[in-house]
Amino acid sequence: MFQVAALIARYLYPVILFAFTAMGFYLYLVKPSASTCRDFYVYQLVIIVLFNLLSLFLILAKMIETGRNTGEWLDMERIRIVGIYLAEMILMYVLLCTVHRNTNRLLWNCVYMLLSVSFILLYRLNIEEAGKQVMWIAIGFTAANMVLLIFRGRWIWKIPSWFFLGISLGLILLPFIFPSEANGALNWVSVKGISFQPSEFVKLTFAFFLAVLYTGKNKLTSVIEAGVVTVVLALVLLKQNDLGALLIFGILAWMMTYDYTGWDLVLWGGALLVGLAGLAAYRFVSHVQTRFDIWLDPWTDINGSGYQIIQSLFAIVNGGWFGLGLYQGVPGYIPVNTSDMIFSVIAEEMGMICCIELLLIYLLMFLFVLETGRRERNTFRRNLLIAFGVLFMSQTFIIVGGVIKLIPLTGVTLPFISYGGSSLFSNFVTIAIIEAVIRLYRIDREEARKRERESIRNKEIKETVRSLREREDQLGAFHFEDPF
Repeated sequence: MFQVAALIARYLYPVILFAFTAMGFYLYLVKPSASTCRDFYVYQLVIIVLFNLLSLFLILAKMIETGRNTGEWLDMERIRIVGIYLAEMILMYVLLCTVHRNTNRLLWNCVYMLLSVSFILLYRLNIEEAGKQVMWIAIGFTAANMVLLIFRGRWIWKIPSWFFLGISLGLILLPFIFPSEANGALNWVSVKGISFQPSEFVKLTFAFFLAVLYTGKNKLTSVIEAGVVTVVLALVLLKQNDLGALLIFGILAWMMTYDYTGWDLVLWGGALLVGLAGLAAYRFVSHVQTRFDIWLDPWTDINGSGYQIIQSLFAIVNGGWFGLGLYQGVPGYIPVNTSDMIFSVIAEEMGMICCIELLLIYLLMFLFVLETGRRERNTFRRNLLIAFGVLFMSQTFIIVGGVIKLIPLTGVTLPFISYGGSSLFSNFVTIAIIEAVIRLYRIDREEARKRERESIRNKEIKETVRSLREREDQLGAFHFEDPF
């Protein structure tokens, strides 16, 4: 039964993801009426439910097949994890429909779909990490709710840039105080058994810093200040061998500066600077040189330094367009397959069509955030939306580009899909802040419409009063003679 179900799912997964993505782009491009939008949001939720039901059916079929072979029909731990996951997804939807009614359903539907893909893959790869991911979904969504409530206050948007700069520098230096090295990079902190990656949170505070700084009138001074801070952060990250975060921060500062100034010199000069910095890093930093050499020719050391990227390429080719089917691949050969290399697992078991559709979901979220920022009149909030959009898309591009050997591979996570508490937490907070900005935009728009209606009403009243006075003046101009 499982083999038949897996075969059918190979072709159903691309159809389900295509329907979801097509509806999303229809809503984004056409911008239909509010009632039509609500209908399509419901349709997307139905598709998400179908995706989860299909995945759970495959899980059940696999458990039955395993039970026949081992005699253990029920694994209560696996059932418990599935139950908690379903309860979380339902609770998230209920809270967003009641407590936070003004949130954008399209954006959250994309999050639901990515989380659904994440859960089924982690459940298939590593049940222990799937259980931890479920826990982090609960923590991340709780944090998102707190952010949505806190950011209702206008005071949060008046915090000066130096505050975010101080937090950024403090967090980025933590790995030197509480070191916890992983995969050759000193970018983790471990305090009393609790580990996290500070750079995931520095991305948010650095984005806030640039968003506030680039509201200033003196462009040259602001650009110089941002450049100094970016160089300091880059040197610290280089010392920690956190090349993924270094690249993300550099792209963020580059794109934000170009958007702020509009100078072509920043665009082309930034590209030249990135190239020179990469050349210098290759020349003087052995870790960078190793990554670059592996990217150029991983085949010279198949079982050593090139093993990771070669196994990724094998998995992608092995999967083809429709994939081998869930539980049908051999992801155990792919190193770090639940976090950095999870895209290779998707390609092998779900196929390149599903991979392309997932990338389109990321693109849809990116375009939606940028368009919202374009409409925003408040400079700080506009800058923040652009910063988060750039962060989101650059992180996706860096990890996917590395996995398919388009660029040198660096250790970053695929948003909302890869395993990782710090990453998932920061992603939830990012989405919550975006939603808070959207909410304020809607409030400001409603207030502007209200003022416009009041202005029109006052103008109509003034016109009426003026007309009555003119009528009175006309009547007063008549003189009646006494006939007697």
